[in-house]
Amino acid sequence: MKKIFLLVLLTVGFSIQYLHAQYTISGVVSYNNTSSTPLKGCIIYLLQGGDTVNQFTTVSTGQYVLIDVSPGTYTLGVKCTKAYGGTGASDALAILRHFVLMPPLLEGLKLIAADVDNSGYINSADALYCSRRFVGQIISYPSGDWVFEVPTVVVTNSDVIQNFKGLCFGDVNGSYIPSNP
Repeated sequence: MKKIFLLVLLTVGFSIQYLHAQYTISGVVSYNNTSSTPLKGCIIYLLQGGDTVNQFTTVSTGQYVLIDVSPGTYTLGVKCTKAYGGTGASDALAILRHFVLMPPLLEGLKLIAADVDNSGYINSADALYCSRRFVGQIISYPSGDWVFEVPTVVVTNSDVIQNFKGLCFGDVNGSYIPSNP
């Protein structure tokens, strides 16, 4: 009888410990250019059901660590106040070429960054906005300045590494190299 009670007690104790297990989500946030420039000073938000449950500001290497994360499904969000840059005539041309289906077609984060007017699709208006910002006729886009991948992270029974990238709206060729003072 004592052996059975001890086995039940150990099993219950293990289950309770497992339910309270805490893990980390870590990774690097970098700019979507050929150098994968790390982005320092961005605030990483851990979201669950639309609520912020944790946050961390990236260090000079672009790294972040979110600690004491319970098992579950989360989304990572980013707020970046770094200076905007990178839009040029070649970006406007790439957006226009995409619109008229001439190669190279944009994809992934660069496709999202092409929608500078925030209309939900890419057309000649986006190319015009890029041209106007490049020559200084406008100082912002309706979409804002920065866009980031929005990864979904599932924490089960181990730590998670999740790297992701950001890009300035309009910089579809990834030419910008953000500074990390």
